[in-house]
Amino acid sequence: MINLNMLASGTLLHTYSSSLFTTYRQSVWLIRQHDSSYQANFQSWGKALSFTQLQQLRAAASRSTFKPASCSSNVACILLNNLGVSAHITVQLQDSRWLLLVPQIRPDFGDTVLKLPSGFVPSESLSSPQNTVLQEVAEELLWLTPDRSQCLVTSFDQKPLPIVYPSIPLHSQSQTAVMLSQAQRPHHKIATYYKNQLKGEQCHLYLHQPTQSAQLVSYFEFKLLPDFIQKEKLSLFHCEDVWSDQSQSIEVRFNENTLVVWAEINENNQLTGKATTLHNGQLIPICDTSKFYLSEYFCSRQGIWVKDNNQPFQEGTDT
Repeated sequence: MINLNMLASGTLLHTYSSSLFTTYRQSVWLIRQHDSSYQANFQSWGKALSFTQLQQLRAAASRSTFKPASCSSNVACILLNNLGVSAHITVQLQDSRWLLLVPQIRPDFGDTVLKLPSGFVPSESLSSPQNTVLQEVAEELLWLTPDRSQCLVTSFDQKPLPIVYPSIPLHSQSQTAVMLSQAQRPHHKIATYYKNQLKGEQCHLYLHQPTQSAQLVSYFEFKLLPDFIQKEKLSLFHCEDVWSDQSQSIEVRFNENTLVVWAEINENNQLTGKATTLHNGQLIPICDTSKFYLSEYFCSRQGIWVKDNNQPFQEGTDT
């Protein structure tokens, strides 16, 4: 267990070999319904891919001649490089509603964006992508007290989210102090199947043309005990796994300067242009957001397809 006084920037929280990650390309049958929603049936295709092979495929897709217009019929079968998941999480605090965004440096696109907590779905979770999205929430969002103990998050099924950083002591708290509950979807729902078995209708789906990939988005809301954040002086940090050339492995290190961005949204689920971070129980305004860019989730759509990689952080953007 990490000494409370030793959890400083650079502290190694977790490490694993990239060889432990495998996934499969996905063929997906898309059926467009009368209300413009979709039914999607995924099926693994080909041989298992390593993390490196997957990255190479996604990079090569940006140079391909694939055109989404060729898949504009009501029924289509498309071969995709991978399936990913994202968590759209809102919080009601101080008379405002906030969307939680995390920063990501993307060497393959040459940009840094604010994105929803997200990740690739590994082989063992392709039949249950909801498990991966909860794992990503647990990995990327770290609620800490000033003495550097972590707060337990309970999910909508009354079970704690995975404790992915066991070296950080747990804060003694009510299990319902921070709850992740399912929320209304601002986009069309999609009935998602894997190998013809229904896996739920709680997701939104988009296909990203530059990487030829699919992304399932789940919608959640953090429910907090009244005044819990202020009383416990919580901070919300972001943790990201990155490749280390030195150790030849994927590492997660704590960075006290990497905080989750809270983007204010209005009653129409649009950005107001205001953003803050949470530190020691206080929302700290971000004065200048002019250099912020958002990930492809926020870009305009051509049907179910997204053709861009990013767009500026600006008022009026749909979330």
